[in-house]
Amino acid sequence: MMRLLAILLGIFGVGLAGFYMWLQSRQVSDSYRIMQLQQEYATWFEVKRRVELEWGRLQAPDRLQAVARGRFQLREARESERWFLEEP
Repeated sequence: MMRLLAILLGIFGVGLAGFYMWLQSRQVSDSYRIMQLQQEYATWFEVKRRVELEWGRLQAPDRLQAVARGRFQLREARESERWFLEEP
């Protein structure tokens, strides 16, 4: 009876050790995955920042006015060409 109990405890111990090793390997692989995701996020954030800067530059009033005059040959409206809408 004691021998059977010792064998069962041994099997349980080996299973517990195997489970602990599996958990450690998962922790290491998850840590590498988190590092990779952090790097991808940093790259994405930098691209997003650059896009927002470029969008702001493209929408700058001075630039829009220069494009309107240069590319589309637009001019500022004369007083007689302006319409004003009153709020209800």
